[in-house]
Amino acid sequence: MLKKLTINQLLFVSHLLLVVILIAGMSYSRYQSEWESRVNQEAALMEQSVSPLMREISAAVAGRNYTALMMPSQKDTLSRIEQLLFLDVQGTSDYLDNKVCIRYVRETGEIWRVDVSDEELESTKLTRDTLATKLEEENLNHITARKLAFLLNKANKDLSALALSQKLTAEFSPPWPIAPLEDKFALFPEQNVAAIQLPLFNKNGGYLYAVFDASHLYSLKSEIYFTIAVEAAIALFVSLLLIIGVTHWLVAPLRRLAAQMDKDIEQLNIASLEEIHRSDEIGVLARGLHS
Repeated sequence: MLKKLTINQLLFVSHLLLVVILIAGMSYSRYQSEWESRVNQEAALMEQSVSPLMREISAAVAGRNYTALMMPSQKDTLSRIEQLLFLDVQGTSDYLDNKVCIRYVRETGEIWRVDVSDEELESTKLTRDTLATKLEEENLNHITARKLAFLLNKANKDLSALALSQKLTAEFSPPWPIAPLEDKFALFPEQNVAAIQLPLFNKNGGYLYAVFDASHLYSLKSEIYFTIAVEAAIALFVSLLLIIGVTHWLVAPLRRLAAQMDKDIEQLNIASLEEIHRSDEIGVLARGLHS
């Protein structure tokens, strides 16, 4: 196939192919570098947003302090973290080796326990009923009645919280992966989210798993594609102009020399060609024909 091409075509195609390969390679390298930089920046911002919570959460997990983990101020703190969609904390207490599992979802604004068992729920109901029965007894002094009323109110709140946790756990269907990560950071392009997993500081360990909205990151990806495509198109256009110029500079003299060689010896006029004054191989060829 190459034998069918003229020198002009062969030079143009070979140079164009070389330029396309170089531009494609450089564009891909530029994309990889830019995208990796944006992803690393996003991971750093995500870690920075949840890092202030780590000591408080680790201390609460160490003591299995669900009150500290689920108080309203904790909800407010989590709701103020931009792009945070989901938080999952799982660990083991440092004293009785009890599991601690809570979750937060921005959509509902709820924090709930994941480890509520039917036995715990029944035990809390029994405690509530026992307190209610004692409060109904006659001849209670004022101080005892106030204490029982306080404990009954707390038992009712605990029971409501446990029942709500069971309900939310049963109904929760995550639209993103929530399995523990093998690495510290992961992207999930199909869901337009990113996740980060950090180890807790308590003795028996655990982890904090957070899912963030990363749609803005994928918008940046489209911008990177567009910018690099424009730069590649400009580079290709400039290269085409240079290839055409260089090809013409090389081939045009050869065509003129070939046209002279097609003439009879009496009609040859090599001396009139400007190629005879060139210092490159074309000039050597022209002077050889002239002599």
